[in-house]
Amino acid sequence: MYISLRIILLYFFFSSGSILKSKVAEVTVKIHERRLLPCSESSDLENVEHIGWFRCSTADCELNWNKLRIAHVQNVEETIADNPNFDVFTNGTLLVRKVLPVDDGKMFICKTQKTFEGTGGSTTILNIKKEPPKLIPESPLEVHVIEGMDLHMDAGVQGYPYPWVTWSHNDLLLQNTSNVDSQTSLKIRNVTVSKGGLYTCYAKNSVGHHILTFKVYVEGQAVRTTTGLDIQTPSSSPTSALDIQTLSSSTTSGGSSFAGWKIALTVVGLLLFLMGTIGIFCILKKKRIPAKLQLCRLCRRRRYIV
Repeated sequence: MYISLRIILLYFFFSSGSILKSKVAEVTVKIHERRLLPCSESSDLENVEHIGWFRCSTADCELNWNKLRIAHVQNVEETIADNPNFDVFTNGTLLVRKVLPVDDGKMFICKTQKTFEGTGGSTTILNIKKEPPKLIPESPLEVHVIEGMDLHMDAGVQGYPYPWVTWSHNDLLLQNTSNVDSQTSLKIRNVTVSKGGLYTCYAKNSVGHHILTFKVYVEGQAVRTTTGLDIQTPSSSPTSALDIQTLSSSTTSGGSSFAGWKIALTVVGLLLFLMGTIGIFCILKKKRIPAKLQLCRLCRRRRYIV
């Protein structure tokens, strides 16, 4: 019996009356703002059985509002969020965690159901404030980078409607992005000296525009100093490590090599002279001694004997 009565009450809650006959309030908020929307009909929670929040456009609110629920409270104790961007408190207050473009101009409808008292409701129209773009530098406006490194430039973006953002270098368009809601960046890999100069970040929407200028200095890489061994002629092939080592050792030992050759030549000369002397001696030994010379020698011997 209790369940049947509850179903009947909820049916009347979701289907009774034209929503446009309820109280209507209008508020203006900033994009991405965190906002609380009170339910005026739930200020007195006595006998309140159910509170529901719905979001719809003007065209849908007359007939289909009850199909677009975003949060509700059951028995003033249980809170249920049907959309992750919303939350609801037991007193019926709706929390919009982050106001988004989809919320702009929408009706936020609060419906209450009280026991034996019927339904009540209030409507809040949420308007997002229109603001011109604003670019906030998140990297230095004067950038020094070495050739071959990556170049990064970042900027925060504010404003509604979401602006178009372009990046250009010396009036040459590099990047064009629509509906930028929070941040924009430009990245160039392996930057060269020609990439130095002025970089412009330009944001524009229906309300206005904003310009941010970065000045980039690209420093060339330092030239490596070379020794005599590193210098190569165009016609010569690259010198290997072994060739360099051989060349170095031959250069440092040039004087000692010349002295060694002199010693070797002297030794060879002495050996040749010795061999020649021995040869002559052997030849003379084999020849016979003349008779006259032998007789003279014999006389000398006899004289010594006498």
